[in-house]
Amino acid sequence: PSETLARELPTVIAEGLLRDVDAEAFQQLVAIQDTMKAGILSHAVQHLAESMRRYKHEGGLIDFNDMLLLVQAALQPLSPLVDILRERYKVALVDEFQDTDQVQWDIFRTIFAEDAAHRLIVVGDPKQAIYSFRGANVNVYLAARDDLSAQAAQRRSLQMNWRSYPPLIQALNAFFTPAAGWFGAGAIQHEDVATPDPD
Repeated sequence: PSETLARELPTVIAEGLLRDVDAEAFQQLVAIQDTMKAGILSHAVQHLAESMRRYKHEGGLIDFNDMLLLVQAALQPLSPLVDILRERYKVALVDEFQDTDQVQWDIFRTIFAEDAAHRLIVVGDPKQAIYSFRGANVNVYLAARDDLSAQAAQRRSLQMNWRSYPPLIQALNAFFTPAAGWFGAGAIQHEDVATPDPD
């Protein structure tokens, strides 16, 4: 790393491996090392992505992301595919909606949310969003929630937990109380959950 090279510079000069006149040039090289690494890495990633695109194209292959992007592209306005899917499917239920990405939301919105004759039911909890490493974006969930609310969608919360140990639920309710500040004043908030009476 840059820090190690800079720290070792006096030793390198003292041992005659680098002349004093080269020290300034060496320090400039150390200063741009991280930028160079980022540039090389960026180039390598672009090259790899292009090689993968070519490999898939030549082999007639698609991956999961390709499937989503192809559907999204095919669902442009006035596309017959929109009509075909709307005729075939009247309702969609998307569970774990907090783990969707923009492409997936675009697909579901186009088919179901933009047509009053269809229903889109989404189930999700933004506090459980865990798939950002594969492109899921909790902000997409929040924007979709706002979009659906603007279309007079009903928002319902599960207020009773039937499957967890009641003392655990009570402890979590206390732990995530708004006063604790876990989620700040943003769009993600904790709502207390009740447990059934033991009788």
